[in-house]
Amino acid sequence: MTEGTITPEVQIKELQEALATETDRLQKLFAAYETQEKELVDAKAEIEVLEKEIIDREIEKESLESIIAEKDVRVRELEMKATKNSKRVEHLERLRQLQDETGGFTAFICWSFQPDNTEMDNLPSTGAFEYLKTQAVARLYLDNFHNIQSSWVTQGKEIGQLALLFGANDMGSLMIEENVVSAAGTVHHLTLEEMKSSISNLGWIPRRRNVFYELVDGDIDT
Repeated sequence: MTEGTITPEVQIKELQEALATETDRLQKLFAAYETQEKELVDAKAEIEVLEKEIIDREIEKESLESIIAEKDVRVRELEMKATKNSKRVEHLERLRQLQDETGGFTAFICWSFQPDNTEMDNLPSTGAFEYLKTQAVARLYLDNFHNIQSSWVTQGKEIGQLALLFGANDMGSLMIEENVVSAAGTVHHLTLEEMKSSISNLGWIPRRRNVFYELVDGDIDT
């Protein structure tokens, strides 16, 4: 009967072989893991780039849409402004022609648009700049009108006074009752002393007139 035995040397060799095999397996697994991890990192980076490109494109698209929308709004505003200006010129031309034919106008009064409490209250009101500009143009265009009246009724005391430097030669009259622009939410009042000081503070002498623009006295203090 023959018996086999495993010597320590054989056991160590087997363990070494098993360890080498396991080490090789683990190294291959680690290498595979590293490769997969790199692929995942690269994929994540690529996804981030794509996401950024998408975001940039969306921002660019929104910017372009915004620019186009702003351009359309601006074009409409310019078209409306051009239409309004052309209508103003047409209106002045008709007045000028009619004055040439009849001589019936004693004065021109530039009243600014007051939208409140009207069916056009969705439209913006006309500010002081447009008012003064239109009146100055009217003074130049309506050379057959002897008088241009300041509209403190629609613009208030300060702009009414400033209008005397933009072609007006008349401050109008005191208002006992006013029902036109006040119905549109615009209410301004001037006393006789305020009207006189508005004129004299600019270096001119206040004078009293009648409805035909005929002076009825000396200066307004007499």
